[in-house]
Amino acid sequence: GYAVGLGNIWRFPYLVFTNGGAAFLIPYLIITVCLGVPIFALEVGAGQLFQKGVARVWRDLSVWTSGAGLASTLVCFIIGLYYNVLITYSLYYLGVSFRETVPWTEQRDENDNVLMNADIYLRENVLNVSESANAIGAVQWQLLIPFAAAWILIFAILFK
Repeated sequence: GYAVGLGNIWRFPYLVFTNGGAAFLIPYLIITVCLGVPIFALEVGAGQLFQKGVARVWRDLSVWTSGAGLASTLVCFIIGLYYNVLITYSLYYLGVSFRETVPWTEQRDENDNVLMNADIYLRENVLNVSESANAIGAVQWQLLIPFAAAWILIFAILFK
């Protein structure tokens, strides 16, 4: 499920550009072919052979490899939470976009200073970013409904 995801679409072109363009692709493809694909095939093949989940497969292979299965499960859980937050932001922006004028429309004062744009709207109105990393902000109540809707949507998709 994570072989192709949002990271491939958003982050990969940026990484290629900042790390030398085509020169970055050569070691990337070598590592992908020599390490990524065989490990992926091993995990899928072992799962098919043992008919168990990833944590059980690695534990059954060896006691020493049981941590790999638990780490893989933890990473999948964290990525799932991250994707759910992205869904929350998407649902919030979808709801706000039904207004007559979207609130993140660029606005300038008489001195041509930017008063509002999409970045300012995200930081100040949606996220309410605090002044420092030590200051814990309050719950963003405007995101509660999209967050609950995202969890309900995921539950409805996964419910059998």
